[in-house]
Amino acid sequence: MAGARASEDADVLRAGVARRGGIDRFVGGRPPRSATLLLLLLLGAEAVLAQVPAAVPAAAALGAALAVLAALWTPGRAAYGWVVAGGLVLTSWPVSASGAGVSAAVAAVLVVLACLIRTLVDLFSQAQSAALRHYGERDAVVRESRAQRKQLTVEVQYWASHDRLCEVLNRSALAQHLKDMAAARTPTGVLVISAAGFAVVNDELGTEVGDELLTALAQRLRTRARDSDLIARLGGDEFAVVLSGVTDEHAGAVAERLLRVLADPFVIGPHLVPLRARCGLAVDNGSFVGGSAELLRQASSAARSAKVGGSLAVFTPAAGADSHDSLTLEADLHRALENDELFLLYQPLVSTATGRIESVEALVRWQHPERGLVPPDAFIAAAERSGQILDIGMRVLEMAVRQLRLWAAAGSALSVAVNVSARQLLEPGFVDAVRTVVWSSGINPQQVMLELTESLLVEDGDAAIAALWQLRGLGVRLAIDDFGTGYSSLARLGELPIDEMKIDKSFVDRLGAPANDSTALVTAAVAMGHGLGLTVVAEGVETPAQAAQLGALSCDLLQGYLLGRPQAAADLGPQFGRRLLADPTLIPAPRLESPAAVTPVVLPSVARARR
Repeated sequence: MAGARASEDADVLRAGVARRGGIDRFVGGRPPRSATLLLLLLLGAEAVLAQVPAAVPAAAALGAALAVLAALWTPGRAAYGWVVAGGLVLTSWPVSASGAGVSAAVAAVLVVLACLIRTLVDLFSQAQSAALRHYGERDAVVRESRAQRKQLTVEVQYWASHDRLCEVLNRSALAQHLKDMAAARTPTGVLVISAAGFAVVNDELGTEVGDELLTALAQRLRTRARDSDLIARLGGDEFAVVLSGVTDEHAGAVAERLLRVLADPFVIGPHLVPLRARCGLAVDNGSFVGGSAELLRQASSAARSAKVGGSLAVFTPAAGADSHDSLTLEADLHRALENDELFLLYQPLVSTATGRIESVEALVRWQHPERGLVPPDAFIAAAERSGQILDIGMRVLEMAVRQLRLWAAAGSALSVAVNVSARQLLEPGFVDAVRTVVWSSGINPQQVMLELTESLLVEDGDAAIAALWQLRGLGVRLAIDDFGTGYSSLARLGELPIDEMKIDKSFVDRLGAPANDSTALVTAAVAMGHGLGLTVVAEGVETPAQAAQLGALSCDLLQGYLLGRPQAAADLGPQFGRRLLADPTLIPAPRLESPAAVTPVVLPSVARARR
């Protein structure tokens, strides 16, 4: 408003100047030479008229006019004084000598008035020029302000639809584009790329490197995408690419070409950063039955189900049903933690030297109020995706430590093994939570064994090893589970602060088999484990022949249905101290995993205490 008012004032002032242009030109616009000539001409005319008696009044009037013009036009005051005085004297000379004095006085008054008029005109002209300069400057400021406001409006509109870090579309803009495509019934595919291990990059190299990595990924996607494709950042380390005009037949090929940007590591300053991701694809041939938001949800669901660094996962209706069931399961898991529906069963590990139980593995089970007994394979994956595995893992550790303390009070010196997932191990507060549970229980930390899969150490190697050393500092022991399935290198195995190695069941199953006998592999694994100073455990032992052969190979501990299924703590207690390998007839019959006789003992949850 102020800028518009200033512009209007300047226009009014310019109009006034235009109207006064004649006056200005008349008063001060004469060239000095022209003004002098005109004054001399008028002086001569006045002198001629003064010689004619009848024309004396006219000569006097002309002399007065001459005095005024001389004051107005002549630049110097002395220059016109003599001209005016001489003209008036000549005008009054023929009349009388006394009239000359009166004429001189009149001339002086006229000269003063003329000087005053000239001074006022000069002052007014200066004020007018200053006002014009002022309004001109205000006009420039107003024009600059308008340009800045226009630029700011453009920037606000741009950043309202773009991600500030990567300068690609944001989630809201992507949703709008998908709505437009749905309205136009355009065949569309959505590719979701979720970077894995990005938190480790931020922790190890700093958030600046992490930001540069995201920017570099977005730039690679832009260079590889087609002109019709849209790239958006959904948030965090997750990106989406909208593939316009694709159908089921060739959407996968287009997506695979885009994903080649992940093949080469990223060069961020002095760092060479490899990037692995989960990638999911969903395609709609133009029907958009579930709406545009459903297509993005399907692609995100497919990405969550994909394997890190693996092939592209394509959404299918069956996968959608599984995803819906998974969401329901996640909600039920939250309730299970609150209602203490989780409980533990324990499977014994028997020494080949003594034939007695030396350790147990704690295995979590879920007694659902409607579904009944839910096996771990059915809910652990859902807990991993939702992040609830963190609270579940700490609850399991609390229950296992509580039971271990009860056994110790009864005189049984055992150790208990608890499984740890990749999500738990890489959680920043995991080590502190383990310290709180173990140290507050009063038991010897050496009696607690944390088991990790070999694949975890391969996929998240450096970060996992750093966490393992922190856990070792707490005094707990560490084990590699399912050894032989993760393709870890021997050099990497020697770097790990582990105490125990568990040979996978798949190798035990093939001991002595006519084809594909694994005896040589198991022999090598046992020798390697002992060479590294590790306790070697064989999993999945189901026959006396397997137990005898593993004992002959100097395997330290055996675990499997032959020695006992997972069972309640109350059922396992009477078996402590018995020599289970002395006579196969003394081995207890397998028990079904029923929680009917189980009374779970639950400590207050550390996770709940933190809340």
